[in-house]
Amino acid sequence: MASRNPERQRQWQSLLTKWHQSDQTIAAFCKQRNLGKPTFGYWQRKIGFGRRSKPRYPAAVFVPITLVTEAFVEMTLLGGMVLKVPLSASAEQIARWLTAARTAT
Repeated sequence: MASRNPERQRQWQSLLTKWHQSDQTIAAFCKQRNLGKPTFGYWQRKIGFGRRSKPRYPAAVFVPITLVTEAFVEMTLLGGMVLKVPLSASAEQIARWLTAARTAT
């Protein structure tokens, strides 16, 4: 069994890390450093550096949402209280909510 050259392995580990952190293709990286692509591929497999993968789509970003089952009107009362009233509310219901809001402030 052939003995390993730890210094050579460290050099390739460093090169592969630099490539992985760069935005270059393997071809461009190798050309810039006068490296052979087959040798690069050999060390990539030997050391265990997989292919650099970039997501095909941007990562999902979740934003808070509020689901509303019916339309409503939002009223800002004196004192900053906000009253959200469904459009289907009767005049009597609105009057009761306004009375309750007045007593709460």
